[in-house]
Amino acid sequence: MKTNTRYIILNVALALALMAACLVGSVAAPQTVSAANVAHSDTSLQSSYIIQGPNQARLVELVARYGGTITSTLEIIHGVAATLPAGAAEQLRTEQGVSNVTPNAQVSVSDNINITPDAAGGKWADAKATPNTDYPNVTGATVAWANGVTGSGVTVAVLDTGLSLMDGLIRNPDGKAPKVVGWKDFVGKMPVPVDPNGHGTHIAAIIANSQKGPDGDFNGMAPAANLVIGRVLDEKGYGTYEHIIAGIQWVVTNRAKYNIRVLNLSLNGDVHSPYWADPLDQAVTAAWSQGITVVVAAGNKGPGALSIGVPGNNPYAITVGAFTDHNTVADWSDDYVTDFSSTGPTLDSFVKPDVVAPGAHIVSKMPILSFIARTHEANWVSGQYFSMAGTSQSAAVVSGIAALAVSKNSDLTPNQVKFRILSTALPWVDDQTHQAIYSVWQQGAGRVNAADAALADMQGEANAHMDIQADLDGTTHYEGFSYYDQVSGQYKLRAPFDSMNTSYVNWDGRYTSYGSWSDSYGSWSDSYGSWSDSYGSLSDVYLAWAGSYGTWSDSLPWAGTDFAKKDFIKAYKTGQAPNVKSATVSIDLWVEER
Repeated sequence: MKTNTRYIILNVALALALMAACLVGSVAAPQTVSAANVAHSDTSLQSSYIIQGPNQARLVELVARYGGTITSTLEIIHGVAATLPAGAAEQLRTEQGVSNVTPNAQVSVSDNINITPDAAGGKWADAKATPNTDYPNVTGATVAWANGVTGSGVTVAVLDTGLSLMDGLIRNPDGKAPKVVGWKDFVGKMPVPVDPNGHGTHIAAIIANSQKGPDGDFNGMAPAANLVIGRVLDEKGYGTYEHIIAGIQWVVTNRAKYNIRVLNLSLNGDVHSPYWADPLDQAVTAAWSQGITVVVAAGNKGPGALSIGVPGNNPYAITVGAFTDHNTVADWSDDYVTDFSSTGPTLDSFVKPDVVAPGAHIVSKMPILSFIARTHEANWVSGQYFSMAGTSQSAAVVSGIAALAVSKNSDLTPNQVKFRILSTALPWVDDQTHQAIYSVWQQGAGRVNAADAALADMQGEANAHMDIQADLDGTTHYEGFSYYDQVSGQYKLRAPFDSMNTSYVNWDGRYTSYGSWSDSYGSWSDSYGSWSDSYGSLSDVYLAWAGSYGTWSDSLPWAGTDFAKKDFIKAYKTGQAPNVKSATVSIDLWVEER
């Protein structure tokens, strides 16, 4: 029977402080206030913003005129980050050449701390033992390895809390070092890799740990992949749009130098604007357009509908939800989508998450003196290994799968990588009725299948009917196929998907669990060939529903839900970026799975 989940809200004081800062920044000056008056206001009331416009020199000039200070240049989104005096933000919005003024909102890691007595050894865990990690077996990555695909020749960028250089993260399986080929600290400016929090190390090791467990298998998904690490979050796991966007810009600038093909973003924030108006989403779209497959966490605010955050709401990126193997690796019959996993549709009507991946009791590397390790001693498993849960971990699993796919097929574009991962996924269905146990907004295309994603002979591209350059240029934006039917009280897909497997595309928003995985028999022990035809059932329609329904409009496809009553909806409908009164983007929700 599925166990209960306890939700804990952390860091309330910090969230309130951020809210207070945003309110201070939103105090509107009288209409007669001049730029000169604003420039001489009390500097103690200054707040941080992201200012965007087509001419960066013009933005720099305006920031100086209003008494602000440039803190970063963010060419990737045609903007700058700056501190501004109280009242200046509202005045800047009226200036010619300024398209958006957005608070430099806080973002944090979107993780759950997994406290499970059967998975975590606690403070007195064996200090030397190296455990097995099961997610490579659960996803079929071991089958890819057996066919010679281990991620070699591919670099994965991880923007997170940093990295601690530990066994498995220094050398690749062939003994060659360094595995970490690039590092930049946007928070503390440290010249060498550090991770005061621990989350970044946990994520990076899920992706590329080359250490082997007692079972003889590697403990990371793509053990031969290289890593590029950007520290954009602080010791407690918090950061700002400015640092994250600057990190994405750094990754894009250095993509050829380090051969960066995959970017992992295991962080998430609240949605207050369309995907195309949000600065962080814009940076993700830009990275995708430059040939980098971006994998993001769905968030941990499930199981209710419309709970996908930023940048999980980006329609181009691969957004990952979480399932658990219930601590029975070889038995899939008791697996289920976790109830903390955020669900779609997005507020722009796109189907999300795209897939689900292992995200409970995930065992990976953790620096022993890190913030997470010190504050959650019960999660120690053994040696340098620590147990956590969340869609952050699920995203890391899929980043590893993306690295395997590109390692085997070096010419793949991001759209082709997404196609392979979604179309080879295994949807969850009922054995008797063949109806889906979870809707498309809960499981996406289904459970990830690393073996076929890397090895299958297939062609195709995701993100159908979407012109990414036009989206970036601001000439065309898109919306998805989803809508809320007020008559039936269900989320549905527009034609031509309205008549397909009804439980897959009609959902009342309630959470259910248990069923079976399409074409699955409980383990990956069989040969690769027995899985080669596993794609093509419910998930084969993803090529269309993962694309766009049409160009973006100001309609309310979620009319009749609680979101239609939110105070930011008026601005949302006009396509405005988050304003100073509403943009407190932060995830402060942790869950303990028992």
